Amino acid sequence: MKILVAYETAHGSTVGVAEKIAETLREQGAEVDVARCRELKTLGDYDAFIIGAPVWGGNWLKPAQEFLRRFGQKLAEHPVAYFHTSGAAGIDDQRETVVRGMLNVLPKYAPAITPVSVGAFGGVIDFSNYNIAMRLIMKAVVGSQGGPTTGRHDMRDWEEISAWTAEVHEAFEEGPAG
Repeated sequence: MKILVAYETAHGSTVGVAEKIAETLREQGAEVDVARCRELKTLGDYDAFIIGAPVWGGNWLKPAQEFLRRFGQKLAEHPVAYFHTSGAAGIDDQRETVVRGMLNVLPKYAPAITPVSVGAFGGVIDFSNYNIAMRLIMKAVVGSQGGPTTGRHDMRDWEEISAWTAEVHEAFEEGPAG
């Protein structure tokens, strides 16, 4: 099975998740390419797609939104899974809230896609990457959810990402969604 892992990233942590997903898929025998959404001009010849981006302000980054708009109809002809990274997704009791929120948002970009799975993973919160305004917003939002409010925190759980990926691969092998 040939799979494309398409991602977008703000500060680099989502690319790490995309690469871990690809590594896990390769271990299971899949042929995998990894590419940034903004760099993809065509979809190529893939059997399935895993698409992910960080959640900022309750939404994916613009290049990931545009990727879904541009290729949504073609993607819907294949099995698709989504993944999200965010500080909130790294907090156990917030993960389902992130997934539900994105399940409400993503259909406006690609309504024809019914994902076989949606993963939500902690990202990296690094307050040194943010300007003063963003630092204040992040402190308020992440702090209100019980997360860290200073420093750098890698909230990615590599075992969780691998386990989710194995489940997605199994679903892909079973056939297209919907």
